[in-house]
Amino acid sequence: SPVDVVVSPTLIEDLARMQDGYEVATSAGTRAVAEDEGGAVAARATLDEVKGFALAQETELSAMPFGVPDLAQLSRSGLGGDIPLHMGFADSSLVKWVGTSGDQEVLRPPGSSLDEASLGALADLGFTTLLLDGGVVQQPRQEKGFAPPATAAITSGPNPTPVAIVPDEGIQNLITSSVARDDPRLAVQLLLGDLASIWQEQPDQARVVAMLVSAEQGLPAALFDPLVRDISTAPWIR
Repeated sequence: SPVDVVVSPTLIEDLARMQDGYEVATSAGTRAVAEDEGGAVAARATLDEVKGFALAQETELSAMPFGVPDLAQLSRSGLGGDIPLHMGFADSSLVKWVGTSGDQEVLRPPGSSLDEASLGALADLGFTTLLLDGGVVQQPRQEKGFAPPATAAITSGPNPTPVAIVPDEGIQNLITSSVARDDPRLAVQLLLGDLASIWQEQPDQARVVAMLVSAEQGLPAALFDPLVRDISTAPWIR
């Protein structure tokens, strides 16, 4: 199934450094970890996995700005001119360690933090689509209470700005609920039910639904296998 995978280039750099061995400072002194031991081996394996899915045909790889800065705060602090530098460093890091550059049109702003100046800077860099958290963009109320579309316009002055892709509120609430942590398989079944309800609102039309899973949500590992399998095999979902 096509998926957009967002990576932190800072994490990629950390893994690249760790795979050659590193030192750990403890209360008892400094302990060396060789490249064929523990964390160094795990770092190399993780970096290899990133390379594998980054080059997969159905994967769209997006890089966060290097250092994962708050873009709105950068612009408010008079450092908005550094945004192109952060994106340039991010792309160089992916090319060096992963073997491919990030998508030059799709971006997930750290923390979904944006203002007019940072939006303009991203538009000038060629980004046309932003992956945002739920609740950041106010969606207009839909007729009959139907689920809103996955895309939303970001209005910020007369100049054109990127389009936002926002997750469905109901599905996102379910993914981050206690059900997902306590009973992942039940959560996936409920999620499929929500998707079926959205489909049945207008079964003669193709509906687009977005969902977002991220490290910040602390989701259990047991959720992902049934989530991906059931969504990819449901005959009414593409």
